[in-house]
Amino acid sequence: MEESHPLSFSRKAVLIEAFNTIAAKMSPQRFLSTSGFIFLCDEAGQLVRHQEMSLSYEVQQNAEMSLDKRNPWYEVTQVDDNLVTSLIHYFGDVEGTSYYLGLKVVGRFSQECLHEYLLGLMVAIEERIELTRSHEILFEITKKIHSSIDVDEVLHSIVSNINGLFPSMQTDLWLSHDSSTTLSFRTFNFDMGTEEISLRAFMEGNVMMVQNEQPSDGHVVRLAAPLRGKQGIYGVLEMYADQQVQITSKDIELITILADTAGNAFENAQLYQQSQKLIQELLLINGMAKQLTKTLNLDEILKYVLDKLLETYEAEYCVILHYLPKEERFVVLASSHPEHIGRSVKNVGELARMTQSREGLIVSDAVLGEALLSSYRSLMGVPLVSGLDVEGAILVTDSRASAFSFDDFKLLEILTQHVNLAIKNASLHKEVERMVITDNLTKLHNRKFLNDRVSISVKQDKQGALILIDIDHFKKVNDTYGHQVGDEILIQVADILMNSVRKSDIAARWGGEELAVYLPGQTLETALEVSERVRSRIEQQTEPRVTVSLGVAAWREDLQEETVESLFYSADIALYEAKRSGRNQFRVAVTS
Repeated sequence: MEESHPLSFSRKAVLIEAFNTIAAKMSPQRFLSTSGFIFLCDEAGQLVRHQEMSLSYEVQQNAEMSLDKRNPWYEVTQVDDNLVTSLIHYFGDVEGTSYYLGLKVVGRFSQECLHEYLLGLMVAIEERIELTRSHEILFEITKKIHSSIDVDEVLHSIVSNINGLFPSMQTDLWLSHDSSTTLSFRTFNFDMGTEEISLRAFMEGNVMMVQNEQPSDGHVVRLAAPLRGKQGIYGVLEMYADQQVQITSKDIELITILADTAGNAFENAQLYQQSQKLIQELLLINGMAKQLTKTLNLDEILKYVLDKLLETYEAEYCVILHYLPKEERFVVLASSHPEHIGRSVKNVGELARMTQSREGLIVSDAVLGEALLSSYRSLMGVPLVSGLDVEGAILVTDSRASAFSFDDFKLLEILTQHVNLAIKNASLHKEVERMVITDNLTKLHNRKFLNDRVSISVKQDKQGALILIDIDHFKKVNDTYGHQVGDEILIQVADILMNSVRKSDIAARWGGEELAVYLPGQTLETALEVSERVRSRIEQQTEPRVTVSLGVAAWREDLQEETVESLFYSADIALYEAKRSGRNQFRVAVTS
């Protein structure tokens, strides 16, 4: 016996045998009865349940049929809906699988007549039970699908329920675009061969079914139902079997309803995900904009941007480049790999294309030619543009192919606008600060900055040294060559001075032709070495040649309590002594 629900009906042959067995116990063969009812017997022939009923009008019209007539009783097997509903309700909760459905009626009927009526009634009841069951399943599936706003859960629900309804068939899910699902799915292409039915269903938006007794792919039955939403078709649910499977019009109707329901639910879930993503992107943009305006420190800005981009895109590498157009190359300004900072990057391949077009680019699967990027296959790049000039670029890369979507790229373009503005503001602020503390002509620090740094050093360090420098006969240089040459001499001397000391030392223009350098934490011996190096280089490298006189003063906290004023006074006295002694030499201040 085949089981499809709690009330199991036998196959036709078993039903005929059971009915004949019951009828044979009655006489005559065309029997009379004082009542009419449908009954259930168990395997032992015991009556389990019965339900009084009245025959339909059509059957009564054929009540006098003789045994030798063959009438297609399927035309007269319709019964009153109330009767079928009553029977389903009455017999549907019987537990067990070995019950037989029987019929006893008032009037004279042939066994064949009664059997055909009973068989038709059984089919009607089965169809109604299956229809009720289908509606219940459809309701539960629809409720479950629409209760979820998660794309992954929706797709899982679709496939699992289809498999449950049609266990003899296999199911493939086709999607028209990438989806954030863990479920296996296939994507469309326009050279699909045996999968053409799915492409047709997707293109035409209709359910397609083909049956082939000798298919090339082994699939005897194939059915494709499009996942239709209000705004478009998002994929196809394809079902197939390697043997003949009876698919009724009601099955196709049910599959169509499920596919449409799933398409709408999928669309809603996609729209929800897109709206949530948009909200997250807006929050990210707003958060970054606020954070970037909190500081004008360029290093802090660059670090924050790198960390945020790596977090947002879950990328493997991120770099911010500064462009040097005259040299046709980039320099790494900041990188998620700090060891790359300062490295040179050739303006070739994708980078050259970006600088020429001044537009961003996204590479999904390529071999990137630049050495710094050679280990990555996916790249998003957006140039940092000022007016018509490219000043740099932001690159986000990953070794996976197709690691970034077009939406990711558009978000990076928006973020880069804010980053570009923040970098410009920080650079401008840094330039203003530099101008405030820098002499415009020599590019050395100015006198105020020198005083402030010496003041801090005297309070914090244990020792230090100050060198005051004066260009010998500078008035004569101006009178002989003119003030323009005099300015060039000042610039030459300043360059020599900056190249003769450490980055931690403070070189400054003291005033006029006087320069100074402070050596924090250094001894008098070191100051004397620096003084001689500066003196000799200036004498050898300036053009026209000039010389300098130098005064050196040093301090140690264990020898005397120094002040800024006293330190400068001591160095100035030593400088005066060097000039008085013939110039082009240095003198050391006498300590008390």
